[in-house]
Amino acid sequence: MTDEPSASQFARLREIRQALRRRDPGHAALVNLFPTYASPDVLGCATYDAYVKRFVKTVRPDLLCYDHYAFLADGERADFFENMEIVRRHALKARIPFYFALLTSQIEEPYRRPTEAEIRWQTYAALAYGATGLMHFHIPGILDSPERHAEIARINGEVKTLGPTLMQLRSTGVFHAAASLPAGTRSFRGSGPLRAIEGGEFIVGYFRGPRATRYAMIVNRDFNRPATARALLAPGTAPERICEKDGQAEAIATEPVEKGVQMTLALEPGHGALLRFRERPKAAAAFVRANAP
Repeated sequence: MTDEPSASQFARLREIRQALRRRDPGHAALVNLFPTYASPDVLGCATYDAYVKRFVKTVRPDLLCYDHYAFLADGERADFFENMEIVRRHALKARIPFYFALLTSQIEEPYRRPTEAEIRWQTYAALAYGATGLMHFHIPGILDSPERHAEIARINGEVKTLGPTLMQLRSTGVFHAAASLPAGTRSFRGSGPLRAIEGGEFIVGYFRGPRATRYAMIVNRDFNRPATARALLAPGTAPERICEKDGQAEAIATEPVEKGVQMTLALEPGHGALLRFRERPKAAAAFVRANAP
């Protein structure tokens, strides 16, 4: 419908969306919103949160979509995760999906050309936050470079393989297991199937699947260095990794430690792993009995 509208355009966008729905109810109407670093004058609202809230209330969209280009020539924007937190929160409240447009090539100054690891980092961060649509900006930068085209094809191949599983999941929480906590994010405290995680800086996205099965996406938050996550699991939990090569579930080896069992997960820069947690009721009951006061 349009790209990066001001709040003053929302009423008109609602009319267009309603007209499109009457004529073509089988397709969603897409509006791409500004990112957090747009000024209040451009947004037409005092804050970014108010901008997204007003868009949802006025337009009543089929989905939320926004772009955020974090990679600058002299560093990275600090509000990347704050932006994702705000959009995710409003999408969940409205019970609609959200899409994310990531930076794929050097579009102009002051941006830089992201590395493959940085593109993968944007991709897996969005997946950990529950995004169900990804768009790449901009297309000429992909099509004009065989090397970049091959990189995008590799990453999109992983997403396509994980897609059938991800599309069945509902995001239930996102946490950062790291010494530094980006604005608007929550620190990982050890809940659900993962009780503790160390060995680097990670994003942990929790999901619920069919029959209340629990899932998690663990992402290496460092796009420059690999990390090996050492995660303490809840008693009686059997972890499996949904392989991004073939979509099959592969059991992850665990070892007993003092407070339960621990798994080890090697992650390349910016890479993520989608995990499914099988519960072993008998093992969990035995652990409770053995540790009862």
